[in-house]
Amino acid sequence: MNRSNANLALALGTAALRMKRGIALDAEARRQLVELLLRGAMALHGGHQLPSRLDADPHAVITVAVEIAREAGLTGMELATAFNDAIERSPIGGR
Repeated sequence: MNRSNANLALALGTAALRMKRGIALDAEARRQLVELLLRGAMALHGGHQLPSRLDADPHAVITVAVEIAREAGLTGMELATAFNDAIERSPIGGR
């Protein structure tokens, strides 16, 4: 098992155990879990690799997310609406 897969398995296992015990995931645990799940999804989807730091190439994240959404049948307008909604809900949306 490579390091990325091991990190993903560990994060998922830790999150599952905490949730099973009724312990809420803190913001950092949720951020790490989402990042690892995104990396896993992107690797499974056409072998895309994210940069080691997500902020190193944010376009890579957007490109693959759009490809996955398009394959799921979303139109350009639906993508734009979903993106705008996500930006509005984001705590950093005003930056």
